[in-house]
Amino acid sequence: MRCWCVAVEHLFKDILDLFIAFLKAGLIMFGGGHVVIPILKYELVENRKLLVESEFIDLIALTEGVPGPITVKMATFVGYRVAGFIGSIVAIIAVVIPTFLIAFTVITVLHHYYQHLLVKSLLKGIRIAALSLILVAVVTLARGIFRGLSHTQTIVTILLTSASIILVEVFRVEPLVAVGLFAVIGLVLGLVGFW
Repeated sequence: MRCWCVAVEHLFKDILDLFIAFLKAGLIMFGGGHVVIPILKYELVENRKLLVESEFIDLIALTEGVPGPITVKMATFVGYRVAGFIGSIVAIIAVVIPTFLIAFTVITVLHHYYQHLLVKSLLKGIRIAALSLILVAVVTLARGIFRGLSHTQTIVTILLTSASIILVEVFRVEPLVAVGLFAVIGLVLGLVGFW
């Protein structure tokens, strides 16, 4: 009986931690979903220790290969990883509610005051913060990807990343097609023992 109570208490704590982490992410999600990556890394890996860094990096890579908003995908995957189906539902609700409420409020206000100097200035400041968070997400992801690679693996990773950017930005290949293509390339390189 005591063991069961401890397990329920631990599950409740994990669910509460998920809710708080994704609520924070939802509250400061300006500039797109990728800006929450450093926030979620801090909350889930460093602060609440619900995941280790390698799991977090793998979840980012996994969410990039699945359609939909990154925050909802992260909430779904992390929630399930930590507390099963209930964890997914709690994390999704936590990340969506503040976003919906803030977006609804902002759109209502901006509709009337969009051209006002104060609103324009506020939005420019938010864009700067959003850009910095996206760059932190890039650094976090790169650090995780390059950790433990040999010199040759690092060079191949940089070349494949460059090829992916060229395909998407220059040749306008659909991002989902690029993800699929490089997933297959990664699989083939793994099967031949490169990784």
